[in-house]
Amino acid sequence: MPLDDDIVKKSAVILVEFFNSLIKDYGKLCAKFTLGSIKNVTSEKMLVNDRTGDIRRAKYVTNYQLTVEVTPGGGIFQGIVWHNSHTDKYGVENDIDRINRYGNQSNCIDEVKLKPVCYCLNKL
Repeated sequence: MPLDDDIVKKSAVILVEFFNSLIKDYGKLCAKFTLGSIKNVTSEKMLVNDRTGDIRRAKYVTNYQLTVEVTPGGGIFQGIVWHNSHTDKYGVENDIDRINRYGNQSNCIDEVKLKPVCYCLNKL
């Protein structure tokens, strides 16, 4: 799938917005990320049945596994964004991974789970 596809670009922005939502309570300590670039994407289309089990009411959902680079700090992350083409709704799977090391970029916070997604404002 092309990296410049509109759905891929929108999915990447949604993924970065998700990172920012994780650190929203640390806004005075952690910088807000912006999308630097999309490094890679793979997609998988899945048929999802509704609760009735009626196959005629099933919808397609596409999972996009994205690798993105953010600024500031050059963090490289991988995550999954899903898109329901019928409703045009998007969502993010909660499991995200930071691919590269972050060293002391997040030494302004103590929350271990958030360290990968914090770039301390005092590093700017």
